Amino acid sequence: MDLTEKTIKSAFPVNPADNFVAQIELMNMEEAPKEVYYTVDYEYLPAKALDGFKHAKAL
Repeated sequence: MDLTEKTIKSAFPVNPADNFVAQIELMNMEEAPKEVYYTVDYEYLPAKALDGFKHAKAL
């Protein structure tokens, strides 16, 4: 099955005054310290481009 068949077009609407906060917890299962990077990519779409999208919500 192609991944595009499992894709749901959804968007999380935000307002210009909204902020994002994330709480992230990483665990190293080894004794030696490790350097890690956390990366987040956001894609901005104007509201008029969201026709046919479902609204997502944070839980």
